Amino acid sequence: MKVDTFGNLPCSYGNKPGVAKDKTTTSPTAQAQAVITKDGFVPATLTMAKGQVVTWINKDSSSHQFSSFPTTAINSLPGFNSEALAPNDSFNFTFERVGSFSYGESANSTKFKGKIIVK
Repeated sequence: MKVDTFGNLPCSYGNKPGVAKDKTTTSPTAQAQAVITKDGFVPATLTMAKGQVVTWINKDSSSHQFSSFPTTAINSLPGFNSEALAPNDSFNFTFERVGSFSYGESANSTKFKGKIIVK
């Protein structure tokens, strides 16, 4: 996996490049997927190994933007922040830290929330 000059891992927003702030260079070993629907993230909880990539695909008719939260807690994940995903857009993120990471959409965190467990 190529790391930029600041030690950042790449992530992407559909066809739009982004950067994950975690500075580990482990290559992903597999890929997981979550779908954004009108009812929330499916599945709401994903368990994976360190180094795996998760792809979120927006299958709702509305745009969605989500990030790790709470941002001040020890389980927050700096750099995990999608831009607004239009219908059928996707966001990829490589999880390089072991832990349990909550995420959601700030506009509707009751309905649009999820958890990633990295072992």
